[in-house]
Amino acid sequence: MASLVKLIEGKMKLKVNRTKSAVDRAWKLAFLGYSFTRDGRKTLAAKSCKRFKDKIRQLTRKGGRSLEQRLEGLNRYLQGWKNYFREIETCTEFEHFDCWIRRRLRSLLWYQWKRSPKRYKELRKQGISDKLTRQTVASGKGHWRMSRSPALHMALPNSWFDGLGLIRLLAA
Repeated sequence: MASLVKLIEGKMKLKVNRTKSAVDRAWKLAFLGYSFTRDGRKTLAAKSCKRFKDKIRQLTRKGGRSLEQRLEGLNRYLQGWKNYFREIETCTEFEHFDCWIRRRLRSLLWYQWKRSPKRYKELRKQGISDKLTRQTVASGKGHWRMSRSPALHMALPNSWFDGLGLIRLLAA
């Protein structure tokens, strides 16, 4: 590193940002949001994953916006992110993110439905049986835990979100 800095700053008259610059094995470093595995495949850097999740949390947080408005902002962000990271050779992160985003949206909808009568009405409207609907509505679990319930998965399947126009990171 010292010899490279000497060359760049001395001979080329450029300034080296020492906090961003490093010399190491490719799989130990991140570059422009990408990282590399030991066998040379491109993958997401850990910092990129964290930043992605933080942004999705911000776009899907509770507040006074309709689902359509949220999906509009979410789709804009997902499309740009998907295009930037299209060179990724390990797609497990994309799969995980797709599932996680849909779970966040299910949780948000469960939270927005607030009271038992509204939850009951919405689940029945989606064709869920009376017995399963009553069991789900009577549950005292929080909205994040309920987002994994069978009733919500049947009422709000991935195809339902596809119908609303939500973009998938991993093409189905």
